[in-house]
Amino acid sequence: MFTVAIVSRPCLVAALFMGMALPIGCGPVEYIAQVGGRASSSLAQARREKADQLAPYEYTAAGAYLMKAKEEAGRSQFQAALEYGKIAEEMADRSRALARERKAGRGWEIPGTDPAVPGPQKNATPTEPGADDGPAPPAPGPPGQGEREPRS
Repeated sequence: MFTVAIVSRPCLVAALFMGMALPIGCGPVEYIAQVGGRASSSLAQARREKADQLAPYEYTAAGAYLMKAKEEAGRSQFQAALEYGKIAEEMADRSRALARERKAGRGWEIPGTDPAVPGPQKNATPTEPGADDGPAPPAPGPPGQGEREPRS
């Protein structure tokens, strides 16, 4: 009728060990897929879309989170590295979206490229003498004052 398989003690111990070792091996595999794959490629795409100029906060944050993910993986803290990698990917995607919006004219321009926005002009002269001058720099003192003599 029914046969009962008798499992020896060493086989049972080996099966339990393999079941416990499986989740340990997944951390580095997930890390490589997340940080080495998705997060890094998202950051590279953001750079190609000029997100470093159009969405500098989000782009810089994505780079910082990616660096932190790699640092945590170097300490074998793969779960923390995976979380930082997910945040890096999200920030890179957000910077890409902002860069696209700003390129389409729904946001601010790259500083210095919009002629309607006044900015510092090269070789500009003030309309009134002294109008844009700040406080005068201090007059230089006598020669040698404030300088240290080399130690012997």
